[in-house]
Amino acid sequence: MDNQAILFAFLLTLIAGLSTGIGSLIAFVAKRTNSNFRSSAPGLSAGVMIFISPDELLPPTRRNRASTTTPLSGSSRAWR
Repeated sequence: MDNQAILFAFLLTLIAGLSTGIGSLIAFVAKRTNSNFRSSAPGLSAGVMIFISPDELLPPTRRNRASTTTPLSGSSRAWR
């Protein structure tokens, strides 16, 4: 494996970990909470996850489906 790829993966993991810590620090230090924000933030994050999941999963399925002859042959190939 390339050292650049390992460094890039480590950097992304570090950024994700630090953003979690910074977010929890802000929540811990905040003096008051906004009920509207607290109720809409999970909805926003769920919407982002719902968008990202098909966006990441559909392109590979479209590539694989293009190589099949019938719509059912792709799904039947998964069960073999």
